[in-house]
Amino acid sequence: MTRFRLSLFQHIYLRVIAIIAASLVGMMAYTYFHQYSAMVNLWQQDLQQEADWLAAHSRATASSEQIADAWRNMHDGVRLQIYDADGALLADSFSGIHGRALDESLTISARSERILDPAGGSLVLSRLRPGAFSGQSGLVVTTLILFLLAGALLWPLTRHVTSIFVRLSTLASRVAEGQFGATIPEQGDKDLRALIASFNAMSRRLKDAEIRNHKLLVDVSHEFRSPLGRMTALLDTLQRHPEESEELMGRLRGELSLLDRLTGDALNDARFKPETSALELEAVHLGSWAQSAFERLMAGGGDFAGRFNITNSAGDCRVKIDTQRIMQVLGNLVDNARRALDDRPAGVIDLEASVDETNAMLRITDNGRGIDIDDMPFVFDRFFQAGSQNEGSGLGLSIARELTQAHGGDLVLEARPGGGVIAEIRLPIHPLGAN
Repeated sequence: MTRFRLSLFQHIYLRVIAIIAASLVGMMAYTYFHQYSAMVNLWQQDLQQEADWLAAHSRATASSEQIADAWRNMHDGVRLQIYDADGALLADSFSGIHGRALDESLTISARSERILDPAGGSLVLSRLRPGAFSGQSGLVVTTLILFLLAGALLWPLTRHVTSIFVRLSTLASRVAEGQFGATIPEQGDKDLRALIASFNAMSRRLKDAEIRNHKLLVDVSHEFRSPLGRMTALLDTLQRHPEESEELMGRLRGELSLLDRLTGDALNDARFKPETSALELEAVHLGSWAQSAFERLMAGGGDFAGRFNITNSAGDCRVKIDTQRIMQVLGNLVDNARRALDDRPAGVIDLEASVDETNAMLRITDNGRGIDIDDMPFVFDRFFQAGSQNEGSGLGLSIARELTQAHGGDLVLEARPGGGVIAEIRLPIHPLGAN
């Protein structure tokens, strides 16, 4: 059997109604214990004064029955009883045709001993007590109206908010089941609209991430298929023309090298997350460290036919970096510059370290084939390859930028007038005395 459970706002609604009901009960209790007792006391005083007046002004010549009959004709709701000196009942205005009796626990009584009877005696007046809430009907009605009005005003709001949260719950369930991109209309007050907007944005971001992951899988498959397809073609050619083995083997090694680089870049991209990667940061003097890094890059130039130029004006400026990660970024940028200069024997790569008021810069400049202005906005996208050159994986610049940003800096590319690219790594300066 399904257990019935109230929603959050239904709980709030019922609690507000309960508070109003408790307030009503409190008001009624106050009426009973204060105003009612005061009213009973006032009625008691009035009845006593009336009994004293009647006892004082009754005619001595009138009999007790005549007094009772006269009282009955004028006061139908108040009982008159006359007793003799011994306490025996002489007359009762409720006797005869009335035949009524009063419960002593529910009456107000007043006794007077000043009756004008030579033999003595007493006169007793009694009447029913007023109801506990007598005279308070207006208060009760007003409170009930307020009670109903509060319920009528709160219920539509409760239903509205509850319906929104039900739709949000449904949306969350759909997203949890993998239906990314689902949204609901942004309705309600400002706070509710902001909450719905956040849910919708989350759902859309998850959908975008799903699309990016799908595209990433497609791009990786394409990138791996290209060198593998060329390798298959080269092997077929080698089988048909073994006399060309030296040239074909060289081309196969190139394709294997490209495949290895693509695999490494894909692994680095999958493993490196700027927000979670643990960088081993240390404070270094940029001038001396950059000089050593530039010399290592030059020594690893291999068969590069061009030349390197080094300019180092960083001096004793300090930066806090993971030296291996920044070296990885520099190596990636220098490799890109070298590939851009493969068909230019007079190629030049300038390596420069400098500082300004807030940043330290490591700059790599080449005079290679450059990047088309239309491609520049996409160079940091994963698997994007500028121009028609089928070299590299298109992951290197993306990883390099994420590594730099993880240091609190940035990587900027700029096309040189006349050809070539300027790649600049910007890092925040680490103040002296800071940890």
